[in-house]
Amino acid sequence: MDLQGKRIVVTGAGRGLGRAYAEAIAREGASVIVNDTDAHNAEGVATSIREAGGTAKEHVGRVDDWDESGAIIAACIEAFGGIDGLVNNAGLHAVNKFTEEDPVMARQIIEVNVLGGIFMSSHAARQMEAQKTGGVIVNVTSGAASGLSMMATYGASKGALAALTWNLANELKDVGIRVNAISPSAQTGMVDTTRAVRPSTVTWGPELMAPLVVYLLSDLSHHITGQIVKLWETELQLMRHHGPIQPTIKRDVWTPAAFAEVFAGELRDSLQHYQRDMDGYVPFS
Repeated sequence: MDLQGKRIVVTGAGRGLGRAYAEAIAREGASVIVNDTDAHNAEGVATSIREAGGTAKEHVGRVDDWDESGAIIAACIEAFGGIDGLVNNAGLHAVNKFTEEDPVMARQIIEVNVLGGIFMSSHAARQMEAQKTGGVIVNVTSGAASGLSMMATYGASKGALAALTWNLANELKDVGIRVNAISPSAQTGMVDTTRAVRPSTVTWGPELMAPLVVYLLSDLSHHITGQIVKLWETELQLMRHHGPIQPTIKRDVWTPAAFAEVFAGELRDSLQHYQRDMDGYVPFS
């Protein structure tokens, strides 16, 4: 999975999964912008990469600010002469009862996770298109997008990133830009926070997720775009896109009674399993 000559930005790369992605990408020969809002963490990761023989430059900046996100991409162009890949890893997380939602934290989660992905992707795609050499964007979504209790706002933000992935994959395919998303799982500070209110079976480290990101950034995945890929330790899962469940049902006239008849009959076995825990879905009842 040779990334020699590739120029890649990883946001939120100062620790955890982002650090694992940045270090793995650098080991494969890419030049990496290590972005984070924590200057000490960003410098530490970039220094570690350089000491290991890789090429990296730290950059401190917020992804949820239009100008600062643009400056992150500009730093890659200034340091390495262009950009070939972007990993939208930066994100905020909270676990709380939805009836006790903190409006300040909710806004921060949406702005960093959703607007950050939009802003970074927009700046990166504009430069990639101008270079006429294509490029790759990898978004980071979450299993919470499919439904977990006490993670409604976070799950909604990650669901938005899945939708962003599908839309950008369609819009950018003609200019050679591939867009995919991963749904990672690893032992990080975020998982530790979750464990305080919900048991988790995640025990493996962030480094287990990094090869998937390297693959999606590499030319080995030249035919892959618009996909949501989940890795649960050693199990690889391809996530289903939104769309109608087949077969669809037709009636000349839809009345409340007709809906009741269909949902109790023809659609009964198609009702979706909306309840789930960290290990899978609970059968619909």
